[in-house]
Amino acid sequence: MLKDSDIDKLIILIDDLDRCSPERVIENLEAIKLFLSVSGTAFIIGADPRIVEHATGTQIRS
Repeated sequence: MLKDSDIDKLIILIDDLDRCSPERVIENLEAIKLFLSVSGTAFIIGADPRIVEHATGTQIRS
């Protein structure tokens, strides 16, 4: 769709991901993962990393 449009770059802002249930956090991250390889797209995610860590069971900070 991006190739067929006049859009060169697409930036998707996701805010308050940490307000979702852990199941929804995972679902959203899985959906985002599908688009990470699409050229010209970028994601900005606003979330408390502790909540995302809890939902995923993965440490995302050092």
